[in-house]
Amino acid sequence: MEHCIRWRATLDHYRASELIALRFSNDDAFLTALGVTEKDPEFVYELVGDLVLIIPKDALPLFHGLNFVQEGVRDASDLPADELNKLRREQGGY
Repeated sequence: MEHCIRWRATLDHYRASELIALRFSNDDAFLTALGVTEKDPEFVYELVGDLVLIIPKDALPLFHGLNFVQEGVRDASDLPADELNKLRREQGGY
């Protein structure tokens, strides 16, 4: 069944509560998930390392059957200043 969802331009156009992180158990599952993202040229996602993909929650059914763990996404404004500064030092500014 095809999903006909109109994605927003970037993940920045979503609230953190509208996003979900998928942590895949292995490279094969992660590569399969990347194949899912390529089926729709307008699909928005972010790769964040360690086999993790950030997607809109509405897209979750597209990844049904793959081996992953769902994790919440926090908005940077919800992080304490010391934690945010640590992340910026480790990952660079955005």
